[in-house]
Amino acid sequence: MHAHLCPPTHAEDGTTYWWRANPDDDDDPEVSLTDPEGPGWRPGWAFRAGDEGSAEVWRVAELPDGTRYLWRPNPEDEDDPETQFWVEGALESGAPYWYDNADPEKISLTDPFEAGWEGPED
Repeated sequence: MHAHLCPPTHAEDGTTYWWRANPDDDDDPEVSLTDPEGPGWRPGWAFRAGDEGSAEVWRVAELPDGTRYLWRPNPEDEDDPETQFWVEGALESGAPYWYDNADPEKISLTDPFEAGWEGPED
């Protein structure tokens, strides 16, 4: 995956980012704010449902402070994507779980940032 990333680019505000083409949408490249050669870098795509080009696809992104979140285009407002901030916790057994920061009753026993995640538990 690293081979397809373009060299670091600098935005007008000085932010450094890396990008690569989206095979399904030339107008929507994958962008990472973390160095793909640095520690903790992960590919930016996570698929929850639907095909890669569908509106159901959640993408993994990372804030400059390292906080990861999920986002996808909002069909009702292209300037305001849908986001989900999942927080990791631990069960009494020590096993990890994740909860949605906006709705702590939504939980997942599998990592929402891993490809193939199927959504929170029912």
